[in-house]
Amino acid sequence: MGAGDGLTASQGNYLVPVPAQPIQLGNFLGLHAPGAPDRVPVLCVHGAFSCPEQLRPLVESFGSAGIPAYAFPLRGHGPDDRVDGARIADYVMDVLAMIRQLGAPPILLGHSMGGLVVLKVAETGNCRGALLVAAAPPAAVRPTTASLPVFVKLLPRILLGATVTPPREDLRRISLRQVDPAVQQRILDTFVPESGAALRDIMLGAVTVDPLKVRVPLLSLIGARDRLVPAGQMRAAARRYGATVREYAEGGHSLFVEPQGEQVKRDMIAWVSQLG
Repeated sequence: MGAGDGLTASQGNYLVPVPAQPIQLGNFLGLHAPGAPDRVPVLCVHGAFSCPEQLRPLVESFGSAGIPAYAFPLRGHGPDDRVDGARIADYVMDVLAMIRQLGAPPILLGHSMGGLVVLKVAETGNCRGALLVAAAPPAAVRPTTASLPVFVKLLPRILLGATVTPPREDLRRISLRQVDPAVQQRILDTFVPESGAALRDIMLGAVTVDPLKVRVPLLSLIGARDRLVPAGQMRAAARRYGATVREYAEGGHSLFVEPQGEQVKRDMIAWVSQLG
């Protein structure tokens, strides 16, 4: 669908975010922005090399619209954690454990690798809906022209399932290319090592999701200029799983902190508001 299709404005001052606060939920320590008690909460799931701090702008924007929001680290992505050997299936188990701690199915939001994790959770029916933000598809991800040299450099460790340390300049050039340089620096300081086993699952398409089992509403947010996940693969996945699509012509991989970030957050909030 094109710009604005199926999306309406919702109330809330998106430029005055509600500050996210630390929260302990069972064994998970993350971020939380409170909202109205009768609203369905949003659980945000970060991507590879990432952590909840990178999702703070989303958590706070949902809070500004009265929607409770949470972000917790997947295993190995918290302070002083080790991510050795984790697979995508392990991350799916983490999100299901978070949902159990919340006590009721939330709306899920997954960025990049987190989008694949969220789609796999949606297959279980344990959510009210899912936002897939620059999401890795449940298929072998084809490297883009820009990302191919990076994949080649990291391939030996990925195939071995070894821990991969994020190459800062490669992340800047591929994931953060459209982000303001000052913001880039702050984000780069929050990146953490990633499990090569999980990256191998993504690259080889080892994670499958049955479209017949995904019965919740989906919104896929795509940057047409994404240098990490090919936009064509995201469009194909959206068609396969019946997702509403919102595409940003100038968008890259980090949609919500790029120049169109405020519009991206408005679109997310509008869609979530339709679900409750």
